[in-house]
Amino acid sequence: MTFWVGTENGLFENAEEPVAAMEGRNVSALTPNGHSIWAIVDDHSIWRYDDEWRELGQIGDFEVHCLLASEDALFAGTFAAHVYQLVGDTFSLVDGFERLETRNQWGTPWGGPPSTRTMCRDGNDEIYANVHVGGLARSADEGRTWTQAPLDIEVDVHEVHHDSEGSGALMIAAARGFASSHDGVEWRFYNEGLHAHYLRAVTTTSRSTFVCASRGPRGQETAIYRRATGSETPFSRCEYEGGWLSKNVDAAALTATGNEVLFGTGDGYVHRSEDDGQTWACCAADLPAVKTVLITH
Repeated sequence: MTFWVGTENGLFENAEEPVAAMEGRNVSALTPNGHSIWAIVDDHSIWRYDDEWRELGQIGDFEVHCLLASEDALFAGTFAAHVYQLVGDTFSLVDGFERLETRNQWGTPWGGPPSTRTMCRDGNDEIYANVHVGGLARSADEGRTWTQAPLDIEVDVHEVHHDSEGSGALMIAAARGFASSHDGVEWRFYNEGLHAHYLRAVTTTSRSTFVCASRGPRGQETAIYRRATGSETPFSRCEYEGGWLSKNVDAAALTATGNEVLFGTGDGYVHRSEDDGQTWACCAADLPAVKTVLITH
């Protein structure tokens, strides 16, 4: 396994080798695209790695929270619930997302602006964007037009994820727990086995689903859980070193591919499993606060 760890103070390859180009920088998201990697750096700058890291551009008006890359497109979700698309060398505001009729229903519990927090593509190449707090928006035409997905906004979605390696289902991690859907219309919640239902992250291996659960936004009693994807078995708590985590693990800091799982913590630890979450090893400690992890090969 080769993996990358983005932190509030630099990027590390295999959690050991600091990347010189990112020294002292806040790396908050890493997104693969074929043999390339895209990154959000210092909240506004977008970088790309092929054989070396180089800056591609900036979105100066709003903090960038997530990236969605494909062979032909790159989308970025930002604070204040916007979506930008890379067109040539410039990031352009996606007008169709701005015209969603439900925008006036979006907000946050503390009264601040909402954010476009995570994005994914489903098996039909539709794009889903998770607005916090505003439910899910989706586009079937590469972002030109958008509709609000039929999911209660008050569910408070924190991540939308497509299980591309296993069931093909859409999944969400939300304040009300875990839910999945095969069409983006009908959603089934399943929280059996979780000690609490406040979820900030979800990812999948070829066989299993992993979530981060805690008692609330401040991360009280935080843990990573696993269950067999699509089964009726309860979630079970993963047995990694250290027990309860000190903070919530956000979407960008929990990832998986094949049978490998990786997550990083706010106190600088990285844990990994190479057997579908059955056993775990602490592969890094004493790093700056981990913001994002990515597995590559």
